[in-house]
Amino acid sequence: MLLDGRVLLAGGTCGSGVQSCGREAQVYDPKSGEFSLVGPMLASRWQHAATLLADGRVLITGGAGAKPGEPLAEIFDPRSNTFLPTGDLGHYRRTHNATLLASGKVFVAGRIPELFDPESGAFAEVPASGLPGWPETSALLPDGSLHLSGSYLSYSWTATSLPVNPIFLSQYREGIGRIELITGNHRRAGPYLHAMTVMTDGRVLTTGGGNDPYGFDATSDVEIYDPKSASFRRLEHSMPARHSHQSTLLADGRVLITGGWDGFSLDDVALFDPARESFVRLPAMQIARSYHTATLLRDGSVLIAGGVIGAASAEIIKLGNAIPAPEIAVAPSGDFLEIYATGFQPQHSLRPFVFVDSRIAEIVYFGPASEHPGVQQINVRVPAQARRGEVVPVQINHLGLPSNRVEVSISKLP
Repeated sequence: MLLDGRVLLAGGTCGSGVQSCGREAQVYDPKSGEFSLVGPMLASRWQHAATLLADGRVLITGGAGAKPGEPLAEIFDPRSNTFLPTGDLGHYRRTHNATLLASGKVFVAGRIPELFDPESGAFAEVPASGLPGWPETSALLPDGSLHLSGSYLSYSWTATSLPVNPIFLSQYREGIGRIELITGNHRRAGPYLHAMTVMTDGRVLTTGGGNDPYGFDATSDVEIYDPKSASFRRLEHSMPARHSHQSTLLADGRVLITGGWDGFSLDDVALFDPARESFVRLPAMQIARSYHTATLLRDGSVLIAGGVIGAASAEIIKLGNAIPAPEIAVAPSGDFLEIYATGFQPQHSLRPFVFVDSRIAEIVYFGPASEHPGVQQINVRVPAQARRGEVVPVQINHLGLPSNRVEVSISKLP
């Protein structure tokens, strides 16, 4: 979702197959309920990643379908609704994650992880040593470290090995600047094309997956990883096997699971309750989908778009007791800003991103506002690069949901 509340839908597949849609891109406006064309993109691509940057632009990386000479990365500018060139990835990748970090840089997972610097527009390989394979899936933990799940380079897939595929976990911390191994040789079915979601209590939910890089032999495995104890726990359930599905964290802490592939696209929808550690099945989607997108909207509903089978269609899943996007008020205080926000659940450990003058601000306090019941207080340090003596925009982004935008005057340094 863009900072103005619109949703960018770029590239993807066409028809019922897996051919690229070319360079087509659209934006969806939840206020009008209409789609409009933007772009076109600089390259044809699907199975790519799109990452919102602190200044509101969107980094597009990797994917399949690019033609010779087309770039592996590009930038979408929502002010002009155009795609612009940037530095190019050093290595091809698809079905990867690309995660915004506290520094404003983007960690691009895959066979050879790379770090994107929006200031220079350049990519650089991320140092790593002692890893038995490559990290393919990433998720940002509450402490700011990046949780990475990967598969082994030397593993040979066979049809009888479904329950015992090995994976490893690693982490990336910006202060250290390299990828470090946490655990090796953890065995689970479906190490490829699974969904990994950091829940509001900091634990990591992993659902489904395929048993080889092409997604054959989908699994129904569901696991919870606890970063505090570095331990896994497998859950018993009755959900179907799937890979290439979507796992969307909602503001109330529940996780919405949609679609997927198990020899055919699925229309299945379920809600995971982390308190009960159980699933509740919801009414099926209108169209079976896999490789689709699922975007949490500001009113708490979820936009489901595209995918194999349902490529040229979209639908909205409305959920009961949905929590809308945060609303903020800001009080300047010298080198700090006090932000008061609604739209947070009690004991929510996942911190938002705070954008001050298109820069990510350091959070120095995140917790309940003592004098305002039901309100969350976020104290941040004004970024050194922010313009002083001028009115600048302040906005937070929580679970991919942008808040309202507030204009604040930042005092000059003495």
